[in-house]
Amino acid sequence: MKVEVVTDDDIEAFAREGSLKDSVADNQTRPEPRIRRVEDILPLSQFSPRPVAFLHEPELPEGAVVAFTGDSGCGKSTLALWLAGIIAQQYPVLVLDRENPASVVRERMNRFQISDGTALRYWGGWQPEEAPDPGSAIVLEWVARSDPRPFVIVDSFVAFHGGNENDAGETRAFIHQCRRLADRGATVLLIHHDGKADSAKDYRGSSDFKAAVDQAFHITNSSLGGPLGTLRLRCYKSRFGFSGDLNYRYQDGQFIRVEHENAPTLTVTQRLTDLLRNNPGSTSAQFECLAGERALGRNRGRDFLRDGAMTGRVRQESGPKNAKLHFLVEESTRDAE
Repeated sequence: MKVEVVTDDDIEAFAREGSLKDSVADNQTRPEPRIRRVEDILPLSQFSPRPVAFLHEPELPEGAVVAFTGDSGCGKSTLALWLAGIIAQQYPVLVLDRENPASVVRERMNRFQISDGTALRYWGGWQPEEAPDPGSAIVLEWVARSDPRPFVIVDSFVAFHGGNENDAGETRAFIHQCRRLADRGATVLLIHHDGKADSAKDYRGSSDFKAAVDQAFHITNSSLGGPLGTLRLRCYKSRFGFSGDLNYRYQDGQFIRVEHENAPTLTVTQRLTDLLRNNPGSTSAQFECLAGERALGRNRGRDFLRDGAMTGRVRQESGPKNAKLHFLVEESTRDAE
Protein backbone atom coordinates (compact mmCIF):
# COMPACT_ATOMS: atom_id res chain seq x y z
CA MET A 1 0.00 0.00 0.00
CA LYS A 2 1.35 3.44 -0.94
CA VAL A 3 1.76 6.00 1.84
CA GLU A 4 1.81 9.70 1.04
CA VAL A 5 3.94 12.02 3.15
CA VAL A 6 1.92 15.20 3.47
CA THR A 7 3.01 17.34 6.44
CA ASP A 8 6.08 17.91 8.58
CA ASP A 9 4.39 15.87 11.32
CA ASP A 10 4.17 12.93 8.92
CA ILE A 11 7.86 13.13 8.12
CA GLU A 12 8.89 13.33 11.76
CA ALA A 13 6.67 10.36 12.57
CA PHE A 14 8.26 8.32 9.81
CA ALA A 15 11.74 9.34 10.92
CA ARG A 16 11.06 7.94 14.38
CA GLU A 17 10.07 4.64 12.84
CA GLY A 18 13.46 4.38 11.14
CA SER A 19 12.69 4.52 7.40
CA LEU A 20 9.89 5.15 4.96
CA LYS A 21 9.96 1.55 3.76
CA ASP A 22 9.47 0.20 7.27
CA SER A 23 6.58 2.61 7.79
CA VAL A 24 4.91 1.50 4.59
CA ALA A 25 5.12 -2.08 5.73
CA ASP A 26 3.52 -1.20 9.06
CA ASN A 27 -0.11 -0.20 8.47
CA GLN A 28 -0.37 1.01 12.05
CA THR A 29 1.87 4.00 11.28
CA ARG A 30 0.04 5.08 8.10
CA PRO A 31 -1.16 8.69 8.50
CA GLU A 32 -4.75 9.65 7.96
CA PRO A 33 -5.29 11.28 4.54
CA ARG A 34 -5.53 15.07 4.66
CA ILE A 35 -7.39 15.32 1.36
CA ARG A 36 -10.65 13.36 1.54
CA ARG A 37 -12.50 15.33 -1.16
CA VAL A 38 -11.51 17.33 -4.22
CA GLU A 39 -12.77 20.40 -2.35
CA ASP A 40 -10.02 19.83 0.25
CA ILE A 41 -7.30 20.70 -2.31
CA LEU A 42 -5.59 23.91 -1.18
CA PRO A 43 -4.81 26.78 -3.60
CA LEU A 44 -1.28 27.02 -4.97
CA SER A 45 -0.84 30.47 -3.41
CA GLN A 46 -0.60 28.82 0.02
CA PHE A 47 2.43 26.81 -1.09
CA SER A 48 4.26 29.09 -3.52
CA PRO A 49 3.79 32.73 -2.52
CA ARG A 50 7.00 33.97 -4.18
CA PRO A 51 8.20 34.20 -7.78
CA VAL A 52 11.07 31.98 -8.92
CA ALA A 53 14.24 32.60 -6.90
CA PHE A 54 17.69 31.08 -7.25
CA LEU A 55 20.33 29.64 -4.96
CA HIS A 56 22.77 30.40 -7.77
CA GLU A 57 21.43 32.01 -10.92
CA PRO A 58 20.67 30.61 -13.46
CA GLU A 59 21.78 27.06 -12.67
CA LEU A 60 19.95 26.37 -9.43
CA PRO A 61 16.34 27.58 -9.08
CA GLU A 62 14.98 27.15 -5.58
CA GLY A 63 12.79 24.10 -5.09
CA ALA A 64 13.85 22.44 -8.35
CA VAL A 65 15.46 19.18 -9.42
CA VAL A 66 18.56 20.01 -11.49
CA ALA A 67 20.97 17.67 -13.28
CA PHE A 68 24.66 18.05 -14.13
CA THR A 69 25.61 15.40 -16.69
CA GLY A 70 28.88 14.70 -18.44
CA ASP A 71 31.76 12.31 -18.99
CA SER A 72 33.69 10.88 -16.06
CA GLY A 73 36.33 13.34 -14.87
CA CYS A 74 34.88 16.36 -16.69
CA GLY A 75 34.62 18.35 -13.46
CA LYS A 76 30.90 18.16 -12.71
CA SER A 77 31.35 16.98 -9.09
CA THR A 78 34.10 19.56 -8.54
CA LEU A 79 31.88 22.36 -9.82
CA ALA A 80 29.01 21.09 -7.65
CA LEU A 81 31.20 21.22 -4.53
CA TRP A 82 32.37 24.74 -5.37
CA LEU A 83 28.73 25.80 -5.69
CA ALA A 84 27.97 24.06 -2.38
CA GLY A 85 30.67 26.12 -0.66
CA ILE A 86 29.15 29.36 -1.95
CA ILE A 87 25.57 28.39 -1.16
CA ALA A 88 26.48 27.18 2.36
CA GLN A 89 27.13 30.82 3.29
CA GLN A 90 23.36 31.35 3.30
CA TYR A 91 21.61 27.96 3.07
CA PRO A 92 22.01 24.55 4.71
CA VAL A 93 23.75 22.10 2.37
CA LEU A 94 23.78 18.29 2.35
CA VAL A 95 25.96 16.21 0.01
CA LEU A 96 24.96 12.55 -0.40
CA ASP A 97 27.99 10.86 -2.01
CA ARG A 98 28.43 7.22 -2.99
CA GLU A 99 30.93 8.03 -5.71
CA ASN A 100 34.07 9.78 -4.38
CA PRO A 101 36.69 8.66 -1.84
CA ALA A 102 37.54 10.79 1.19
CA SER A 103 40.98 11.72 -0.17
CA VAL A 104 39.49 13.24 -3.33
CA VAL A 105 36.83 15.19 -1.45
CA ARG A 106 39.39 16.47 1.07
CA GLU A 107 41.65 17.73 -1.71
CA ARG A 108 38.77 19.59 -3.36
CA MET A 109 37.68 21.13 -0.07
CA ASN A 110 41.22 22.29 0.65
CA ARG A 111 41.52 23.79 -2.82
CA PHE A 112 38.27 25.73 -2.43
CA GLN A 113 38.88 26.49 1.26
CA ILE A 114 35.63 24.77 2.21
CA SER A 115 34.96 23.14 5.58
CA ASP A 116 32.13 20.74 6.31
CA GLY A 117 30.30 20.99 9.58
CA THR A 118 27.20 22.89 10.62
CA ALA A 119 26.39 24.67 7.35
CA LEU A 120 27.63 21.97 4.96
CA ARG A 121 27.09 18.33 5.84
CA TYR A 122 28.97 15.81 3.71
CA TRP A 123 27.73 12.21 3.91
CA GLY A 124 30.27 10.06 2.10
CA GLY A 125 31.42 6.47 2.27
CA TRP A 126 33.83 7.18 5.14
CA GLN A 127 30.92 7.80 7.53
CA PRO A 128 29.82 4.92 9.82
CA GLU A 129 26.86 4.30 7.50
CA GLU A 130 26.49 4.64 3.74
CA ALA A 131 24.74 7.77 2.49
CA PRO A 132 20.96 7.10 2.44
CA ASP A 133 18.65 7.51 -0.53
CA PRO A 134 17.41 11.07 -1.06
CA GLY A 135 13.87 9.94 -0.24
CA SER A 136 14.82 8.34 3.07
CA ALA A 137 13.13 9.47 6.27
CA ILE A 138 16.28 11.00 7.75
CA VAL A 139 16.74 13.28 4.74
CA LEU A 140 13.05 14.21 4.46
CA GLU A 141 12.93 15.02 8.16
CA TRP A 142 16.06 17.22 7.90
CA VAL A 143 14.65 19.11 4.91
CA ALA A 144 11.43 19.74 6.85
CA ARG A 145 13.40 21.20 9.77
CA SER A 146 15.75 23.32 7.67
CA ASP A 147 15.11 27.06 7.54
CA PRO A 148 15.78 28.29 4.94
CA ARG A 149 15.17 25.23 2.80
CA PRO A 150 18.40 23.48 1.85
CA PHE A 151 20.54 22.50 -1.11
CA VAL A 152 20.98 18.73 -1.59
CA ILE A 153 23.56 17.15 -3.93
CA VAL A 154 23.20 13.50 -4.98
CA ASP A 155 26.45 12.08 -6.39
CA SER A 156 25.92 10.10 -8.46
CA PHE A 157 22.60 9.09 -10.00
CA VAL A 158 23.77 5.59 -10.93
CA ALA A 159 25.28 4.97 -7.49
CA PHE A 160 21.93 5.69 -5.81
CA HIS A 161 19.57 4.41 -8.49
CA GLY A 162 20.30 0.77 -7.75
CA GLY A 163 18.29 -0.54 -10.69
CA ASN A 164 18.15 -0.51 -14.45
CA GLU A 165 18.97 2.98 -15.78
CA ASN A 166 17.17 2.16 -19.01
CA ASP A 167 13.92 1.30 -17.27
CA ALA A 168 11.59 4.31 -17.44
CA GLY A 169 9.55 3.24 -14.41
CA GLU A 170 12.55 2.69 -12.17
CA THR A 171 14.16 5.93 -13.27
CA ARG A 172 10.97 7.90 -12.71
CA ALA A 173 10.52 6.30 -9.27
CA PHE A 174 14.01 7.29 -8.19
CA ILE A 175 13.73 10.89 -9.39
CA HIS A 176 10.38 11.05 -7.59
CA GLN A 177 12.40 10.77 -4.36
CA CYS A 178 14.20 13.95 -5.36
CA ARG A 179 10.87 15.50 -6.34
CA ARG A 180 9.56 14.93 -2.83
CA LEU A 181 12.49 16.98 -1.47
CA ALA A 182 11.86 19.70 -4.05
CA ASP A 183 8.15 19.76 -3.19
CA ARG A 184 9.21 20.58 0.36
CA GLY A 185 11.36 23.49 -0.82
CA ALA A 186 14.78 21.89 -1.22
CA THR A 187 16.90 22.39 -4.32
CA VAL A 188 18.29 19.06 -5.53
CA LEU A 189 21.29 18.61 -7.82
CA LEU A 190 21.73 15.20 -9.46
CA ILE A 191 25.18 14.28 -10.80
CA HIS A 192 24.93 11.84 -13.72
CA HIS A 193 27.03 10.47 -16.57
CA ASP A 194 26.41 11.06 -20.23
CA GLY A 195 25.76 8.37 -22.82
CA LYS A 196 27.94 7.12 -25.66
CA ALA A 197 25.32 6.70 -28.37
CA ASP A 198 24.60 9.63 -30.68
CA SER A 199 21.00 9.63 -29.53
CA ALA A 200 21.91 9.76 -25.81
CA LYS A 201 24.98 11.99 -25.53
CA ASP A 202 23.46 14.36 -22.99
CA TYR A 203 22.66 11.71 -20.39
CA ARG A 204 22.75 7.96 -19.94
CA GLY A 205 19.73 5.71 -19.59
CA SER A 206 15.99 6.18 -19.94
CA SER A 207 14.56 9.25 -21.64
CA ASP A 208 12.47 9.72 -18.50
CA PHE A 209 15.59 11.12 -16.84
CA LYS A 210 15.33 14.28 -18.93
CA ALA A 211 11.56 14.34 -18.70
CA ALA A 212 11.55 14.16 -14.89
CA VAL A 213 14.10 16.87 -14.01
CA ASP A 214 13.35 20.61 -14.08
CA GLN A 215 16.65 21.82 -15.50
CA ALA A 216 19.68 20.00 -16.92
CA PHE A 217 23.17 20.94 -18.10
CA HIS A 218 25.66 18.87 -20.04
CA ILE A 219 29.21 19.67 -18.90
CA THR A 220 32.40 19.45 -20.95
CA ASN A 221 35.94 20.39 -19.96
CA SER A 222 38.11 22.27 -22.47
CA SER A 223 41.16 20.51 -21.03
CA LEU A 224 40.30 16.98 -22.11
CA GLY A 225 41.93 14.33 -19.93
CA GLY A 226 43.96 16.96 -18.09
CA PRO A 227 43.53 19.53 -15.31
CA LEU A 228 40.46 21.69 -15.07
CA GLY A 229 40.23 24.29 -17.82
CA THR A 230 37.02 26.00 -18.87
CA LEU A 231 33.83 24.10 -18.14
CA ARG A 232 31.03 24.58 -20.63
CA LEU A 233 27.52 24.05 -19.26
CA ARG A 234 25.09 23.55 -22.13
CA CYS A 235 21.47 23.72 -21.02
CA TYR A 236 19.40 21.01 -22.72
CA LYS A 237 16.30 21.16 -20.51
CA SER A 238 14.70 24.00 -18.57
CA ARG A 239 11.25 24.63 -17.18
CA PHE A 240 12.36 28.15 -16.22
CA GLY A 241 12.95 29.60 -19.67
CA PHE A 242 16.75 29.43 -19.61
CA SER A 243 18.62 28.39 -22.75
CA GLY A 244 22.15 28.57 -24.06
CA ASP A 245 25.57 27.99 -22.51
CA LEU A 246 27.43 28.97 -19.38
CA ASN A 247 31.22 28.93 -19.16
CA TYR A 248 33.28 28.69 -15.98
CA ARG A 249 37.03 29.08 -16.11
CA TYR A 250 38.96 27.43 -13.27
CA GLN A 251 41.62 29.75 -11.88
CA ASP A 252 43.44 29.91 -8.53
CA GLY A 253 41.04 27.70 -6.63
CA GLN A 254 37.88 29.35 -7.99
CA PHE A 255 35.53 29.07 -10.92
CA ILE A 256 35.04 32.36 -12.76
CA ARG A 257 32.13 32.78 -15.13
CA VAL A 258 33.17 34.06 -18.56
CA GLU A 259 31.18 34.93 -21.66
CA HIS A 260 33.05 32.43 -23.80
CA GLU A 261 36.09 30.20 -23.54
CA ASN A 262 38.58 32.76 -24.87
CA ALA A 263 37.19 35.73 -22.98
CA PRO A 264 39.71 37.65 -20.86
CA THR A 265 39.59 37.01 -17.12
CA LEU A 266 38.00 39.90 -15.21
CA THR A 267 39.50 41.19 -11.98
CA VAL A 268 37.44 41.08 -8.78
CA THR A 269 36.97 44.85 -8.97
CA GLN A 270 35.69 44.62 -12.54
CA ARG A 271 33.26 41.88 -11.57
CA LEU A 272 32.02 43.89 -8.57
CA THR A 273 31.58 46.88 -10.85
CA ASP A 274 29.45 44.80 -13.23
CA LEU A 275 27.52 43.44 -10.27
CA LEU A 276 26.54 46.90 -9.06
CA ARG A 277 25.81 48.04 -12.62
CA ASN A 278 23.35 45.14 -12.95
CA ASN A 279 21.84 45.65 -9.47
CA PRO A 280 21.39 49.42 -9.05
CA GLY A 281 19.87 50.64 -5.80
CA SER A 282 21.25 47.76 -3.72
CA THR A 283 21.68 48.25 0.00
CA SER A 284 24.98 47.28 1.57
CA ALA A 285 23.51 44.03 2.89
CA GLN A 286 21.97 43.14 -0.47
CA PHE A 287 25.19 43.85 -2.37
CA GLU A 288 27.29 41.84 0.10
CA CYS A 289 24.94 38.88 -0.35
CA LEU A 290 25.21 39.15 -4.13
CA ALA A 291 29.00 39.28 -3.90
CA GLY A 292 29.01 36.23 -1.65
CA GLU A 293 26.77 34.26 -4.01
CA ARG A 294 29.22 34.89 -6.85
CA ALA A 295 32.27 33.86 -4.82
CA LEU A 296 33.61 37.43 -4.77
CA GLY A 297 33.45 37.66 -0.99
CA ARG A 298 31.06 39.58 1.24
CA ASN A 299 33.90 41.60 2.78
CA ARG A 300 35.17 42.57 -0.67
CA GLY A 301 31.68 43.67 -1.61
CA ARG A 302 31.44 45.88 1.49
CA ASP A 303 34.91 47.37 0.86
CA PHE A 304 34.02 48.03 -2.79
CA LEU A 305 31.02 50.14 -1.78
CA ARG A 306 32.93 52.00 0.92
CA ASP A 307 35.94 52.78 -1.25
CA GLY A 308 33.72 53.61 -4.23
CA ALA A 309 31.74 56.15 -2.17
CA MET A 310 35.00 57.80 -1.07
CA THR A 311 36.40 58.04 -4.61
CA GLY A 312 33.16 59.02 -6.33
CA ARG A 313 32.76 55.74 -8.23
CA VAL A 314 29.66 54.84 -6.19
CA ARG A 315 26.76 57.21 -5.44
CA GLN A 316 24.66 56.79 -2.30
CA GLU A 317 21.03 57.79 -1.95
CA SER A 318 18.68 57.61 1.02
CA GLY A 319 16.15 54.80 0.95
CA PRO A 320 13.33 53.49 3.15
CA LYS A 321 14.07 53.27 6.88
CA ASN A 322 17.29 55.29 6.46
CA ALA A 323 18.86 52.60 4.28
CA LYS A 324 21.56 53.72 1.87
CA LEU A 325 21.02 52.74 -1.76
CA HIS A 326 24.07 52.39 -3.99
CA PHE A 327 24.45 53.24 -7.68
CA LEU A 328 27.43 52.94 -9.99
CA VAL A 329 28.78 56.23 -11.35
CA GLU A 330 29.90 55.51 -14.88
CA GLU A 331 33.18 56.87 -16.27
CA SER A 332 31.43 59.15 -18.77
CA THR A 333 29.34 60.73 -16.00
CA ARG A 334 32.39 61.37 -13.81
CA ASP A 335 34.27 62.91 -16.75
CA ALA A 336 31.38 65.27 -17.46
CA GLU A 337 31.40 66.47 -13.88
